[in-house]
Amino acid sequence: MESPENESTHPSKDSVADDNDVFLKLQQLTDRATQHETEKQQMREEFGLQRAKMKELYLQKEEEIKRGSSEQTRLTGELKRLQSDLDEARVQATLARLDLEEEKRKFQDEVASLQQLVTETVEESSRYESELKDLRRANERLEAEVTELRGQSHEAPLLAAPGAMISTLARRVASQLGADSAAPAPPPAPIIATADNLEESMRKAKEDAEVLRSLVIPLEEEINALKEKLRANDQLLRKYQEEGSHAESLDTTSSILESPALDSASISGQENIKGSSTTSSQPRVPTSPLQNSAEGKLLDASPEPSKASECDMCLNYETQLVSEQRRVAELSKQLGLLERCRDDLQKEMANRKDMEQKWNENKEEHKAQVSELLQRVTSSEAALKEVRSTFGQMSTSLTRELDRLRVQREQSQRDLDSIQLENEKLVGRYNAHSQELQDAFIDLPDKVEELQEMVLKCREDLIAARVGQERAEAVAATQREEAQLYLSQSEADQQQRQQLENSLAAEINVLKTQLNKEEMLRKEKQKRIQIMEQAEVNMRSEMDDLKSQLDNIKHAKKILEDDVNELRSRVTSLQTELDNGETVQKDFVLLSQSLQQELERIRSADTQVRWEHLEDVDECHGCRSPFTTNRQKNHCRHCIRVFCANCLSHTVMSGPNHRPSKVCDVCHTLLDRDTAPYFSTDPPHAND
Repeated sequence: MESPENESTHPSKDSVADDNDVFLKLQQLTDRATQHETEKQQMREEFGLQRAKMKELYLQKEEEIKRGSSEQTRLTGELKRLQSDLDEARVQATLARLDLEEEKRKFQDEVASLQQLVTETVEESSRYESELKDLRRANERLEAEVTELRGQSHEAPLLAAPGAMISTLARRVASQLGADSAAPAPPPAPIIATADNLEESMRKAKEDAEVLRSLVIPLEEEINALKEKLRANDQLLRKYQEEGSHAESLDTTSSILESPALDSASISGQENIKGSSTTSSQPRVPTSPLQNSAEGKLLDASPEPSKASECDMCLNYETQLVSEQRRVAELSKQLGLLERCRDDLQKEMANRKDMEQKWNENKEEHKAQVSELLQRVTSSEAALKEVRSTFGQMSTSLTRELDRLRVQREQSQRDLDSIQLENEKLVGRYNAHSQELQDAFIDLPDKVEELQEMVLKCREDLIAARVGQERAEAVAATQREEAQLYLSQSEADQQQRQQLENSLAAEINVLKTQLNKEEMLRKEKQKRIQIMEQAEVNMRSEMDDLKSQLDNIKHAKKILEDDVNELRSRVTSLQTELDNGETVQKDFVLLSQSLQQELERIRSADTQVRWEHLEDVDECHGCRSPFTTNRQKNHCRHCIRVFCANCLSHTVMSGPNHRPSKVCDVCHTLLDRDTAPYFSTDPPHAND
């Protein structure tokens, strides 16, 4: 290796020519450096402004993306919660539907039982009416017999005292017959009790009907309220459908994602950023704008292409920023639409919760009412059984009483016949005896003893007749009193029977009116049940509509989630591209600083001695690492500066003999035009 001192003491002609060429090149480089310095200063200022704008926009965009991601997570959680609430609402709706069907079945069973009770009541009333008609016919027949007997007793001739006695006996028998004809009246107590039981059962049936009416009316009001709420919800859903909130959000999202301006801007921005990033990753490609600008600065290239490429990058960044701003605005619109959808879903969930609460309350009330109705039905059945038992007892007692009265009437008829025969016999005997006495020849005895005996005999006959007369008068008086008593008793029985007939007729009329009312109530309940069934069908159709709308909302949510994921991936790619752009810009700043320092050094080289002594240099001018005993100091054969062995890795052929000479990176870039500049692989080190 030749020393630099020998080379300086023995200069050759080639070295002098090279020095002249170097000085000329340095002069040209100085002019170009000044021009590039001014351009670099302008570009640095513009780049600083653009970088500040880019940083501010990037920070804003990052904050908006963070807010959007947080809002998206919150909306996702809200949608999950709404999904769970909707599933619960579906379960509650199915339970309510099952409860409604069960209650409807119970109501139908109750209506059937009430219809059966009404039919049984009608049958009992018709049976009572037939029995009452039979009793009336029997009473009329007995009254006719009594009047006939009374007429016969009035037509009989009035005779003497024995005849009066016999007539009184006949009147007594007639009064007894009248009492016997009015005999169905003695058992009024069971009939009145039966009527009271019937009245109580009808009153209970009326109360049950009123209870059913009070149950059905609030059910109808609740159904009307639910219909109104469902109509309001349907109107809201139709309003939202008319506004096209979901469709517009999907259309705007698809238009944003499929807009050619956004795609072209993003593709151009990605290509520009990829082109700028390839300058740092691929050192041997001479097509990058940064490499072309560096070669223009150092190797006599024109400055217009570099400026044009930088302006294209700025335009691409600006278009990309505008597209990002538009996309952020569209995302904000979508977030607003999602907020409105969430509010609508919250309102819908609140309405559904209110409906579920009301359904539960109504279900509990209906259960209590159904249990109460069941208790009343059981009590009505017990009362009906009791009425049936009392009616059976009363019918048996009436049958027995009629049999007894029939037997008494037959016995009285027989007694009357016997008395009549005896009366006739007595009248015949008396008439014959008196006639005999009148027609008999008075033959008085001649003797006093016989006359006395005859007088005594007549006296005895007179005493016997007087005794018989007194007995007959006493019997007639007692019979007269008994007849009077029987007459008063028959009149009282007649009045009581008349009152009973009137009360039974009034009860029958009341039962008929109640039966008509029950029939009307039954028809009204059937109509209400039909209305409830129609309302249930409408509710099911509305539930199906709500389910379809929910499926549409789920589909829209899935599409929005896919769009958000795609936007996130784009944001991450843009973030990486922005990071690459920042690194390229940092490298560009370092390159401009190193070039400026290099130019300053080249400018100051004309006023200073180029040679550097080894002992004066403590660190390498390339890597800025201090020299140690293990690291050897070497001079660059072109710029005569001290470098380490790693920084002098390049060799250049010089001189007519083409001798290899170790040079630094900067000198290698200046001397060898066929290789890429030194700053194309790694950013230059910042000089202190």
